[in-house]
Amino acid sequence: MRTFHFHIHPFPSVGCTSCGTVCIYGHAVTKWNVVDVERTAFDLSFEQLEGQLSQLPRMFFEMDGSFVWRGDSQMIGDATVQQWQIDGMVYDVCGSVCRLELKGQSPSAPFAQVVNALHPANRLLAFCIDQNCFVDVSEILQVWDR
Repeated sequence: MRTFHFHIHPFPSVGCTSCGTVCIYGHAVTKWNVVDVERTAFDLSFEQLEGQLSQLPRMFFEMDGSFVWRGDSQMIGDATVQQWQIDGMVYDVCGSVCRLELKGQSPSAPFAQVVNALHPANRLLAFCIDQNCFVDVSEILQVWDR
């Protein structure tokens, strides 16, 4: 289970270069310099994303774009059940989702389900609030459970 606070964006096709590494969950991941992340939007409307996320069990989605998803996960080798929660906010402009804010504490699988709803074929970029930098979401997921 990891604690996180990210803003998820589509990976820009231009104006994005690697610039070293940053430590995420105790592992080095590539840091990205992004010229203008706000010019890129997902090929997905607010209503489409809301429709996908609302199908998840125990997901509470408000029409202002805020949502909460809660669940339980059992620890391997232990009878203790831990509760997890992802709080989010969908931001859209001109009919398309431009970013998704995610914060909370969860295992990797629920986090991956939410970001995959954005468009699993797209490469995703996360702005890490506590590190003040951009990283590739796929790299976050690679180190999440290590």
